[in-house]
Amino acid sequence: MLVTLLVTLIIVLACFILLAAGIILRRNGTFPSGHVGDSPDLRKKGIKCAAAQDHEQRLKKNLNEITQV
Repeated sequence: MLVTLLVTLIIVLACFILLAAGIILRRNGTFPSGHVGDSPDLRKKGIKCAAAQDHEQRLKKNLNEITQV
């Protein structure tokens, strides 16, 4: 039982150290962003995150506001 616990602890510690080394050795020290808006390929296709698309739609005048003159 104790051997299993120690082996598990060593494996978890090794994974933690390798992840930390990945962060330290990167140029800016961070993981790449996972946000849709930060991806250049998606921006080229005009794909944005849901919050940005919702904001754009709220700024547009809706048909009801245009026809009521």
